[in-house]
Amino acid sequence: MRKVLFLTMPVNRMHYILRCCFVFLFICLTGFLHAQELRYQLKNYTPSDGLPSSETYQVLRDASNYMWFATDHGVTRYNGYEFETFNLPDNSIMGLYEDWKKRVWVFTFSGRLFYYENGKFENYKWNDKLVTAIKPGVIQAMYVDSNEVVHVSSSGPYYVKIRENGTLKREIELSPVAKFEAIESQNSDFFVRVIAYPEKLQSLDYIKSEAKSEFNITSKGRKIVLKIPRLIQHERCRLKRLSDGRLILYTKDSYTIIRSANDYDYVKTTYTVDDIEEIDGNIFQATEHGLYIINKQGLVAEKYLEGIHITSIERDYEGGVWVTTLSNGVFYLNHFRIRHLAYEGVIINKRINILYRLSDASILAGVHGNEVIRFKPSSFFKSTRLELKDVVAFHEMSSSLVLVGGPVGWYNSKLWTITKPDAKDSVTYLQIPNNSNFAIKDSVLYSGLATSVYEYKIGDFKEPLNFYSLKEVFRAAKIFLENDGGVLVGNQFGLWRYRSGYVTAYDSTKKILSSRITDIAYYQNKFLCLSTRGNGVLLKVNDSIYQVTHSDGLVSDNIRKIYVDQNNIWLASNNGVSIVTISSLQPFRYAVRNITVQDGLLSNEINSIIKDGKNVVIASNNGISFLNLGAVMSKEVSGLPLYVKSVKVNNALVAVGELTKLGYRKRNLNISYEALNYGAAGKNNYRYRLLGYDTNWIYTNNREIQFNPLPYGSYKLEIQVKREYDGWNSSVSFIQLSVLCKPPFWATTWFWVAAFSLLMFLVILLFRKRINDIRLRQKQQEDLKQKINDTEQMALKAQMNPHFIFNSLNSIQQYVIDSDVKGANEFISGFSKLIRQTLEFSSKEIITLEEEISYLSTYLDLEKARMESGFTYNVNVQTQQPASQLELPPLLLQPYVENALRHGVRYLKHIDGVISLTFIEYPGLLECIIEDNGIGREKAMELKAVNPIEYQSRGMSLTAERIALLNEGQQRKIEVVIEDLKDQKGNASGTRIRVLFPA
Repeated sequence: MRKVLFLTMPVNRMHYILRCCFVFLFICLTGFLHAQELRYQLKNYTPSDGLPSSETYQVLRDASNYMWFATDHGVTRYNGYEFETFNLPDNSIMGLYEDWKKRVWVFTFSGRLFYYENGKFENYKWNDKLVTAIKPGVIQAMYVDSNEVVHVSSSGPYYVKIRENGTLKREIELSPVAKFEAIESQNSDFFVRVIAYPEKLQSLDYIKSEAKSEFNITSKGRKIVLKIPRLIQHERCRLKRLSDGRLILYTKDSYTIIRSANDYDYVKTTYTVDDIEEIDGNIFQATEHGLYIINKQGLVAEKYLEGIHITSIERDYEGGVWVTTLSNGVFYLNHFRIRHLAYEGVIINKRINILYRLSDASILAGVHGNEVIRFKPSSFFKSTRLELKDVVAFHEMSSSLVLVGGPVGWYNSKLWTITKPDAKDSVTYLQIPNNSNFAIKDSVLYSGLATSVYEYKIGDFKEPLNFYSLKEVFRAAKIFLENDGGVLVGNQFGLWRYRSGYVTAYDSTKKILSSRITDIAYYQNKFLCLSTRGNGVLLKVNDSIYQVTHSDGLVSDNIRKIYVDQNNIWLASNNGVSIVTISSLQPFRYAVRNITVQDGLLSNEINSIIKDGKNVVIASNNGISFLNLGAVMSKEVSGLPLYVKSVKVNNALVAVGELTKLGYRKRNLNISYEALNYGAAGKNNYRYRLLGYDTNWIYTNNREIQFNPLPYGSYKLEIQVKREYDGWNSSVSFIQLSVLCKPPFWATTWFWVAAFSLLMFLVILLFRKRINDIRLRQKQQEDLKQKINDTEQMALKAQMNPHFIFNSLNSIQQYVIDSDVKGANEFISGFSKLIRQTLEFSSKEIITLEEEISYLSTYLDLEKARMESGFTYNVNVQTQQPASQLELPPLLLQPYVENALRHGVRYLKHIDGVISLTFIEYPGLLECIIEDNGIGREKAMELKAVNPIEYQSRGMSLTAERIALLNEGQQRKIEVVIEDLKDQKGNASGTRIRVLFPA
């Protein structure tokens, strides 16, 4: 991979010369490298895994170690199990930020802010101001200081800050020099804001010749003023601090490594850098062309995801690396950083049976089939086809001769011949048929076959020494030479000693040694390690045999191969790799850790393990993987972050503190929890117990505990979690919750004391019974009085009905006398309607305003048809609620309307009478106004005295009595106000009656 870096002249000229030398050396060397290399394999998360969109802009790790992702279809949070997507009013999320209060902020394409607090997202209250201030810019970064001032930097460039009270200020000016300020926020990140920028942005000549950039950086209490003789692009201008204290400034087309104000390297790139993260001492760059890894010499050492636009990079708490892309979702690199053998950029996906390291440090790999691959990491790669059916064993006889063993399908004359890959290759292969493994003692080669052990004289492998003297037939799956010269054989029937064609049991008193033995190795020349099929690994320490199995932490009991390195026993199994670390022999102590596909292996079916320098090389059914010994063995097994997600009591969400307030009616308890494990993608084991009820652990893989119902008592609920293949030890994470469920009173010890007290209290109750009886009789008398009032009110309403009927019959009589059949019919129709309404309403306690208006309109229409003097009426309703929803007592207003008609407008001679009905709703009040333009009350009394009528109307007096009864015992009363109207000359011009009903 070649990449020419265009560097400016740093202040320190020596740095510049050294960097140029490195660039030249890198260009020269890359021309001679072969296409073989070691590469990472990244896991891809897409919408099919729950991601809301493949278009992702940023990844953020929050203070609780959750991973957040900004996408064009919303913000989502990952917990190792699933993606939880939050639906916001604006779901085109461009970026993420966590403030000092541990609130997670998101900013959208439209310029709006939202923040996550107390389990939900809230809208930033000054969004409207912010959107207006930066339009049409797009937010690039944000920062919230300790005074709750929100700082926002956007394209444009714009820089605004909004105080908590909503005061907004834009702070940017035009200047010949681009000026930036960088404030350290958290996690080695900085908030970079533009405070001045050149006016002549459109002039390329100006940018090339005149423009300069000045940075004021505040980091760890020190201030750095950096002047760069280049115009730094403001878009996506970001700053981070590296682990060694250096600062790295990156922007759209360059990055600058800063050691001090006068010592920096400015690197002009031909690609856009969207994000930078320091990983394992290297710089990972998110570029528009892929993921670039910059080594310590400043060179592009590796490229991944070529052709894919990378938008951001973040590490999780385990050290795993998360990469977001613009069109391909999210990629994840496991924290173990396992590399895999690749050819021409593609990871080799072949079943590898056996690995063997030659004396020249090259590695042989026996591939399923008849292929042998010889390679050196990042050096050379050579593939050779042999005549064997499969390749399962190697043994180096010399620097130029390697024995190769494996099964054959039929006899082939080429099998006993030497195969040389090509003229340039110094290694030749001697193929030995039907061999599964080799061992050499003195000048004899022992070869394990399916039928026995063959012994060959070194130098003449064609015919075994014991071909005609085999004493018995047995399978030799593994041949092993002891330190004392003895030969051990392992097969499906156990461990055996081999001597002169015979095998005898290694120790017939130990039944466990009859397990199927697959491999044998020495631990530091101190004791034997035996791998078995079905019984884990057996460790024969002196006269004791220690068995380590799946229940002790191994990934499997089916062990295929053993590799011992110092005090670590590496076990290849059908379910991954287990590492047994011996810490003490007396007493015998050990620890187990495991590595599987969840940690980055290509397959869990492991066939062989060897060591190559600082790496452990693992052969699996899907290729060859390289594990850095230092990274694996120095990795501490830490507890997983464990959180209570929700608590439900009787299926209702409650706070955790409510667990101490449970009782008889609140006993159905549901607790949800989760542990964050990204490397193993949520493959966790949980256990819990309710101390105070049971000390035994309950094991589960569920993330929910239910108690239906919870027993009464005071408890401590303990929840623990571990990774799938870790052990239950002191390093596991746990939560302890206090739980109190109070029993009902009849189940408590003090219930009987309370019962006795209750009996004594009954005496007092009997004494007070007399008082209660008296109060009861008083209440009964009051109820009787109220019923009498109600009866009187009904009687009054009944007395009013004949009055209406009498007036109406007079009108019908007049129509009959006048022979007006049509008028009589119309009047009788209206009269019948009025009678029906009167009968209906008189039996009701309350009617609606709509019904009252209808009743009054019917009455006035009848009177208008009956009276000789003409008059008109109008109804005006001014209410907030519909008239059908307002209520009032029935038949209270009609007497006032009748009075206005009979004693007001009836006597008008020269003008038509007008009666106005107005209904106005006020808060808590309904006002009904009956107004006429008649002769007034005073004149009406004079006419009444001169011309007495045939009957006396009791409508007004009955109405007054009804109102008095209705007002009895009421705080808010019905009021009646009568007003005499005067004209400008003081003459009577009518009467206004206001009836006020409480609403």
